[in-house]
This record gives sequence, structure tokens and C-alpha cells, in this order.
Amino acid sequence: MGKSLGLVTTADVEDATPAANAVHTLNRNAGTGICDQYLDESDAAGTGRFGTGLTVLMGGGRRWFLPAGKFGSSRTAATDYSALPPDLLNGWNLPSSAAGAADPNRYLLKDFTDAGFAYVSSAAALRDLMERGTPSKLLGLFAYGNMNVALDKIAKRRGQTSPATGGLVVDDYHAPDQPMLDEMTEAALRVLNQNNRGFVLMVEGAHIDKQSHTMDADRVIGEMIEFDNAVAVARRFADQVGDTLVLVLADHECSGFSLIGALVNPPGSTGNVIDNLKTQPSDATVLDPATQPYRQKAVGVYEAAGFPRYRLLPDGYPENFDIEGKLLVGFGANADRYEGWLTKPLPVIDSLLPTEIKGELQSKGYPAEPISRGAGAADPYGDARGFFIRGQAAGRTQAVHTAADIVLSAYSAGGTSSQLFGGVQENTEIFFKLVRAAFGAY
Repeated sequence: MGKSLGLVTTADVEDATPAANAVHTLNRNAGTGICDQYLDESDAAGTGRFGTGLTVLMGGGRRWFLPAGKFGSSRTAATDYSALPPDLLNGWNLPSSAAGAADPNRYLLKDFTDAGFAYVSSAAALRDLMERGTPSKLLGLFAYGNMNVALDKIAKRRGQTSPATGGLVVDDYHAPDQPMLDEMTEAALRVLNQNNRGFVLMVEGAHIDKQSHTMDADRVIGEMIEFDNAVAVARRFADQVGDTLVLVLADHECSGFSLIGALVNPPGSTGNVIDNLKTQPSDATVLDPATQPYRQKAVGVYEAAGFPRYRLLPDGYPENFDIEGKLLVGFGANADRYEGWLTKPLPVIDSLLPTEIKGELQSKGYPAEPISRGAGAADPYGDARGFFIRGQAAGRTQAVHTAADIVLSAYSAGGTSSQLFGGVQENTEIFFKLVRAAFGAY
């Protein structure tokens, strides 16, 4: 149909959701080949005879765009694939140049810029680029692996160092200046809207899932705020331009994430519940059901929960997640963990990172898995002081996906295509309804 494609994510761009929208592979871990295919299948020359029309690609994953041997590169022959099968090439009318090759030494970043993509690697560079004009194509790689979460990006913008290390998480990840998801969405829409035939834009708040896997509730909530801001950008665009369908949905639920109550001072306690939690001795050895851990007593439920009153700063995020009346979250598909209810000073180390950076983070005390959060001196009042919760669904590693229904919201400006998406539906139906909407068959 001659439309452009845009992919925006807070994940490494080789991750499942962005890759599924643009490349062909049976192996979601084939990061070298996946990122090569972004360009090779895009029809970068604009022939209009094949390809995805990829025009915007933004997120993390710089590691796949650097030749093997360069700092931060993850390109290997083992994560590449040499050629797409002939039936696929023929079925998609792909030229031989899009077949792929095992080439870990490829300098993919240069190939993208040679193909006409403007490249930026920081929030400041993105702002500067868009102030100077709107590029015809845009590549933004803001981290070596996954981008950092909103909570840690906002901490850098506010200059709030971690109580665990005295430093800043984004600096430790070698990604000190990352844009927010709504900022990336605004830039993507400007670039894509230059095509008068229209476009498809996929915007992913990837850490809603990833931080639910690690049962890091505050970081999930921060991600939801960031994602909601991106939805607002899309709705404003739809209202201004018209003839636009906006869908908000997920591929699945993760961890059985549930609001269970609010943080309150247990009966008989004095002072501030946050200070009390920081100074309480560990509840980790309180395993007798007849003895209730202090931190469990601090969960106010039903009428005792009250209503949380977070103070929002001008950037739209809470000044502090640790407040009296704080929303508390339980996980129905959890893994083994300790629960201390306070904000985790350090995130669990991402699996999608170059080996060098993983090693640096481990040496600085970042936890390798949720149960090791707060186990060392790097976390002064961490989870290891909390009470132990045995995982219902998994062992030590992470919470898991569930089969719970997810909410789909649809909004259309200048048309009624959103009405296709009402009611309960199977997830695979969404694809076919999108095709109907694109062709006006509703």
C-alpha cells in the first residue's frame, strides 16, 4: 500500500515485539541477523517493489550495529543467519540482497546512515535533530541493550543518585542521556507523517513486562506513566490529522500484577512507616505462620488502605514512590523473592546487554536476579531484610506470563474503525481487524 513503517521501543530493538513487525526468523535470539534484516528488508532505496518500508527505528540495541570486537558489540556468527529460504524470498518478492549473510564484522550503523537514515544516540541529539528539521528516515539507538526504565531516566534528569551506589543507574549502563517514550513517539510521528499514503507505527513500553518479570512494582508503575504519556501523544496526533486509528493493547499479562492495599503503620507503631521500614530488623527468618512479620502488618487492606497521595513534580512523575499510603502490589505468578515494600535502589541486570557491561554492573552490586536484591552492602535497606515469599509459579529467576485477559482500547479520528475492536476477542483477530481497518472494510 506504499505506507511507511515505524518501530519505537524501550527494549533492545532486536527484541520480540519490534522484530516481529519487520523481519523473518524462527529465532528471537538471533540479534545479529534480526537487526541486519531491519535494513535489508526495508526497501531502503524506495523502489516500492518489496519490503517493509521501515522509516523509523528507535530504542536500545546499539550492540548489534557495531562490528564484532568493538566495545559493546554483541555481533557474532552464532546470532546471525546466512540466508532466508527461497520460498520466503519469492513469496515476499525480496531481492537477493535481502536474503541475509553471516557477517559479524558488518558495520550496520554505517550501512543505515549510508541508506539515508539520520542517526542519533541521545535525547539531546534527538531534540537537536528535530529542531533543525524533519529527517526523511530516523534511526535512534539510545542504549547498548534495553533502554533504562522511566524511574531511572527521571532520576538522572533530576540528579537523584541511588542510595545503593551513590551514582546514577543510566550512567552505569553507559546510556546517560535517554529520551522518554513520549519524546520518541513525537519524533517518529513527525517523520512518518511525511508519507501522504500513511504509515503504521508500533510503540512499545517494553519494561511494563520486563519489570513485572522481576517483580519491581515501582518501576512497572513508572513505566505505565511513561506509556500513558506516549498514548496521549498518539491521541493528540490523531485528533490533529484525522483518519487515524490508535490501538492500545498488550501481547499478554505478566506476573499476575495486582494492587493489594496500601502502606500503613501497623497498630501500636509510632513515627513514619517509611522510616520504620528502613530501620526494622530483617523479617527473612520469620517463617512460623503464628508470627506475623512486621512488613506484612504494614499492609493496609480494605478501609484501612486509605487513598495514596503522591506528590507529582512538573515532569509528571511522583517525587517519591515511598510514601505513607503507598500502593502495594502482589504477584500471582511470582518467583522466589523477599518483599520489603520500599523502592528497589537498583534494577535487576538486564539479560539483553553486552557482556562487558553486565560484568561492570555485577561488580557494582547490581542484583543478577530478584531474590538477590538487597543481599549485599550495596542496598542499605533492601529486600533481603523483608519477608520471604516462595514463588508459586517459578523458582529463583523471574515471575512468568499469565493467561489473564488484557484490555484493548481503540480510538479513531475521522472514521469509525475503532468500532471493529469492541467486545471480547481472540488475540489473533487483532491482525485481521487491522487489515480491514487499513482497507476501509468496516
